Amino acid sequence: MHQMLIVLPQQNALWDVCEERVLGVLKHVVCDEADIVTRPLASFADTERGTGADDEHNILHHLVCCLPKSIEVTDLCSLSLLKEETTIPFGVCGKLTVNSKLAKFILLSLDRLVMHKHSITDIRLLWTDDPNQWRHSQLKENDYQSELHGLKQVIIQPVSKFPTSYTHDLSFWVTKETQFNKVTFFSVIRKITGLLVEEVKLLDSYTNDSTGWVSLCYRLVYRSIDRALSKDYAAQIQLVVRDAIRNEMGVKLR
Repeated sequence: MHQMLIVLPQQNALWDVCEERVLGVLKHVVCDEADIVTRPLASFADTERGTGADDEHNILHHLVCCLPKSIEVTDLCSLSLLKEETTIPFGVCGKLTVNSKLAKFILLSLDRLVMHKHSITDIRLLWTDDPNQWRHSQLKENDYQSELHGLKQVIIQPVSKFPTSYTHDLSFWVTKETQFNKVTFFSVIRKITGLLVEEVKLLDSYTNDSTGWVSLCYRLVYRSIDRALSKDYAAQIQLVVRDAIRNEMGVKLR
C-alpha cells in the first residue's frame, strides 16, 4: 500500500488556507467533477467495522494504522470523493500533537486515488508486474504532466480477464487470549496468495455467551488476473492460508 502524509504546522490564519489549497489541488488532479467530503470519526475504533478488504471502514483502518502510536490524534475525519451519489474513501485528516506542538494532518491512500483517476476496479492491477496488463493503455510518463493541466484523462482496463473463480470459506474462533487484528489478517492472506485472491469478505460473526469467544467466518474468492486457476490449486492454497492464519494469529480453526 502507498500512503502520503501531509503535516500542516499551526500557523494561525494560514492553517485553514493551507488545508483548503491541498484539497483543492488534489481535487483538480484526481477529478474536477467530484466533491471532497469529510465525515467525523468518533475514534480509531470507528474504522474497524468493515466486512471486507475493500470496505470503506477497512480502507480507513489501514490508513490510521499507519499513524505512529506515540502521537495524540484528535478531530479525526474521513476524506472521500463524492461523484454522482457514489462515495470513494481515500484518506483521513485531523489534528495531531507531537512534543506539545499542534498540527493538522492529511493522510492519503495513493492507491485509491490512482484507482479512481484511471477507472481501475481491481486493486491487484497496481501490484502485478505483468507488462501485458498495461501495454495497451499506452500510459506514458508525460501523461501525468498533461493531466495536471487538464489536457488528458487516461482510462486503464485489464487486457484480459479469467472468469473462473473459486470460493472458500474460512471459519475460526477468536478466544479471549487472542488479539485479532484485521490488518494483520488481510496481510497474512496476501502474503500467502499474492494476487490470487480477488475478495475477502466477512460473512458471519457471533459471540458465545458462555465462553466469550467470537466466531468469525470469512469468504475468500480466488481469481487470477493473469492466468486461469485450477480448482485443485485454489483448494491447496486455501489449506496453506488456514495453517498460516492459525499459526501466525493464534486463532482456533473450525
